[in-house]
Formats: sequence, C-alpha cells, structure tokens
Amino acid sequence: MFKISLTELEEVRRDPVAYKKKREGGTGFYPSKSVFQTLKRAIYEYHKNTDALAAMNYLEDGLESFKSRASCEKAVGDLQWYIIEYQKLGWATFLKKHNISIPLSTQYLDSLKVTGEISRIDMHPNGTYAVWLFNKGSAGNWQNELRMPIIQNAVGVELGAPPEQIHVGIYTFEDHAVNIHNFTNSDIKRAHLELEDLFRKMGF
Repeated sequence: MFKISLTELEEVRRDPVAYKKKREGGTGFYPSKSVFQTLKRAIYEYHKNTDALAAMNYLEDGLESFKSRASCEKAVGDLQWYIIEYQKLGWATFLKKHNISIPLSTQYLDSLKVTGEISRIDMHPNGTYAVWLFNKGSAGNWQNELRMPIIQNAVGVELGAPPEQIHVGIYTFEDHAVNIHNFTNSDIKRAHLELEDLFRKMGF
C-alpha cells in the first residue's frame, strides 16, 4: 500500500509524479530528532496535567543534547508563549497527539493511505470542536494548504460531527501566531476532488 503523509501533500501538489518516484526509490518522510520535535513533546507533557513547570523541566532536559544555544533558548520562549496562549484561550482539550486516517473513495482503499498527526483537539464552549496543528514555520498561506479542509472533514467523520462544527487552527512558532478557520462544504469537496486528481496523476 502506498502511504502519504498529510504534511507532504504540498510536495505532492507541486509534482505528483516526482513525489511517487522519490517514495518508490525508498525516500520519504521520516521525522528525525530536532529541537522542534523536543518542544512538541514538552507541550504534550504540559497537557498531561497542565503543569507548566513539569513541561519546562522536560523541555530543558530534552534540549541538553543540542548544541545550538540560540535554538534552545528560542524553544524555551516558544513553550512559554504557547502556554500563555493556551491559558488565554481557556478551551477544554480532550485529545492530543492524535493520529488520523483520511477517508478515501472505495477505489483507493486497497492501494492508498493518507495519514497524519493532529496536535490537539479542543471542545469549544459552544459545543463545536477546534482541531489544532503545530507548525515550526510562519503562518504564510496556511488556509490554502490542501491538507487543511481534508483534516476538517476527517476529524468530523471520526467525531460524528458535521463539518460546520469543526474548525481547523494552527499555532505557528516562528511568528508566534494563532489562527483558526472553518472551511465550507464546497472547500472540502474541492480539496477531495483535487486529492483524487493527484492520485490519478501518480498512476493510481
């Protein structure tokens, strides 16, 4: 079965044939140990008991193996910023570091799998849901990324909630920004049609 990571969909978009050739050549998405991965693990540690001190201790211990002091100091500031933003929001978190698999048309079920990790899912006080992703870079044109409406739909299917009750948000750690959006049913349909078009261009 050919597997695609949600984080690689923009690469697939740029050149689906080259992407398939690269993957079939044995190269692909393999997350390595990094300062940002260490920061994310510290954030998940924070969400165990919403204990800022425990999270900071976890982060500082994890950063000891990295040589760049500037990167490590930024990670400490990033964690402090994240905790402040999370507390300011005040929404209840019920899932973190959650893996999802994208629902595909029957014709692709035996040949393709598109999966990814959701950083956090919150319950909004009004009964809707907020799906959050953590991004190392800046916000850029994040709403135009193919994965975003696809994630909104997939989480809605998993939770048994209509798309209008799911919002997709992103924490961007380069520019310390928090953004959230609700994609329409038309946005979701267009995204899935484009995804299937990319599958066809890859020869599936």
